[in-house]
Amino acid sequence: AVCSNSVIATSAPIHIPRIERGESESERACQGNPNHNESQVFRQLVLVEALQAWTHVQSRARWELIVVDNNADDRTWDVLQEWRDRLPMRMIRERRPGVTGARNTGFVITTGTIVAVIDDDCYPAPSLVDAWIGVFADEHVDFAVGRIELFDPDDLPITIKTATEPAWYPPFRFIPPGELHSASMAFRREVFVDIGPFDLDLGPGSPFRSGDDTELFQRASLLGYTGRYSPEAVIWHHHRRRAADYAGLKRSYDLGAGAAYACIALLLPGPLLRLCRDAMGRAGGSVPWAKQVFWDTRGRHGGSLLVIAGAALRFSLVLARRGWRRPAWDRQL
Repeated sequence: AVCSNSVIATSAPIHIPRIERGESESERACQGNPNHNESQVFRQLVLVEALQAWTHVQSRARWELIVVDNNADDRTWDVLQEWRDRLPMRMIRERRPGVTGARNTGFVITTGTIVAVIDDDCYPAPSLVDAWIGVFADEHVDFAVGRIELFDPDDLPITIKTATEPAWYPPFRFIPPGELHSASMAFRREVFVDIGPFDLDLGPGSPFRSGDDTELFQRASLLGYTGRYSPEAVIWHHHRRRAADYAGLKRSYDLGAGAAYACIALLLPGPLLRLCRDAMGRAGGSVPWAKQVFWDTRGRHGGSLLVIAGAALRFSLVLARRGWRRPAWDRQL
């Protein structure tokens, strides 16, 4: 699970600088502590690199970095303390594990009109804040995702999106799982308030392992909001997953996709029917549309359809236990 998450709140090409520095006290402590396994040490070193990259971010606009730490078993908080005087940063502790809860907590305390989210294993381009401000200068943009480059060429080319041309996602359109990524995304604050938080029954740390971003993006679209892929907002993802991890990751993504499909179909049936009617019209009728859906689904998920169907059934039971309620903020925003 990701141990912390960064949320930029602002009221309002491209290279990553070479980070040249000596070892910090936190790095030396991480490397010399026998109670830390290799994964914990590497995760904290990546966090240090990410914080160092944030010191290169420049903007004339007022902006704030909010870091949510919900991993009490490592030294994340101690690492963050070293950087609090070097960045416009607020640090928050969250008891609930998992990145989904961290993102919701980060959003609740933001005050900016634009709220961007970036994972803690991602390095921002120096222009990231100004890029997001430029994206949302277009009044048609309600939510957006940025360009995600692979930092380490030895990592699997997954959870990245490197297209250089922008793309629009109008309301009431199907957004396939994996089309948009939450490692770098942004919302107008009023839009996020309206659509509600990430679903805590989805995502890393849940039995369904993923799907929280898929469900949120599709929910936003079905509630009438417009999305944009914005290649001008760039980060580098240092996720450390290799070829041996692929099978497990694929299963996680399939479980999340099935759960997200069930969540949308059962909690937003009216908007979903409108999406289907609009898609039939664009396809030239119900039969061509059904064929298109079949082949698209088969091509996207292949032999994983049983896993997806099983996850959808299991998540429907989760929804029944919680009274068929959509995710909602637990406090007034």
